[in-house]
Amino acid sequence: MTTAETHSLRDRCFICEKLDSEEYKYMCHVQYSATNDEEMKALFLSKGFCNQHFWKIASLTSPESVSKFPVVV
Repeated sequence: MTTAETHSLRDRCFICEKLDSEEYKYMCHVQYSATNDEEMKALFLSKGFCNQHFWKIASLTSPESVSKFPVVV
């Protein structure tokens, strides 16, 4: 980690840190559910993912798991 990155992390406000932490935990939950829970798969198929959140979730897992994501064509 560079000095600039360390400095920016240290100077982040509490709310930003909390939101990032909660988002990460939720995205991990979504990633797991999208590949392993049939009820959640149906929900995701009904709404889909926006491009930003699809790639954020995809970054948390392997290409093999991404290929199991429910996809609306």
